[in-house]
Amino acid sequence: MLRQNNKIINRETKSLALDLESLTTRYRNLLIEYRQANANYIDYLNNGSDLSMNSIKGAAYWGTSGLSQLTSKNLQECKALCANTTNCTGATYNPSFNGVQKCWLRTGDANIVPGGPNDYAIVPKGKQLLKIVQDLNSKLTNVNKQIQRQSKSFNKIYNNQVSKRSLNTSELINQYIKLMEERNKIKKMMSEYQALDEQQKEADITISQNYYSFILLLLFVIVFIFILYKYSTKV
Repeated sequence: MLRQNNKIINRETKSLALDLESLTTRYRNLLIEYRQANANYIDYLNNGSDLSMNSIKGAAYWGTSGLSQLTSKNLQECKALCANTTNCTGATYNPSFNGVQKCWLRTGDANIVPGGPNDYAIVPKGKQLLKIVQDLNSKLTNVNKQIQRQSKSFNKIYNNQVSKRSLNTSELINQYIKLMEERNKIKKMMSEYQALDEQQKEADITISQNYYSFILLLLFVIVFIFILYKYSTKV
């Protein structure tokens, strides 16, 4: 069971490590794009001579208020209409709004917002470059959050492994202490047994000595009685 749990933990750790590596690579690539986009935007601000209108598919620009709603033959014409209209800060173009190619001219400063699949946000180049910077910044933030979450999960598994290793080490130490206690008990019992054995041997030797002394004494008495008997018969 322990080996199976370790295999599961190792698979999870490996998967998290691969995810972290992938996210880190993605973050680095996005960071390169972000720095380039930021440099492009700063360069645009420093020059400030490009007043062209650019389009962004799938986005819309509504400014703060409307100037006019026009039909337009195509995207380029909608761009030209905004560029030639006083106070037009941007527009939204849709080639199939209720079956009509619609061009909404807007005024005021506002952010570019998500639009429908057929919408086009028409904005100055500077605003488009700023939108790119903002989008990349948002992506970097999201990837950074994912990296933090994965790192926490990785650290959690690692800390659990450390805790389990510490627990196993503690158990091994406790088992070793118990074994040493048992060993000391056995050693004490062996010492006591050896002491008893020595005492038994000494007692056996004493008994043997007493036995032989008794035999010698008995023989001496028998001999003495025999001599007395012989002497008495002669008399």
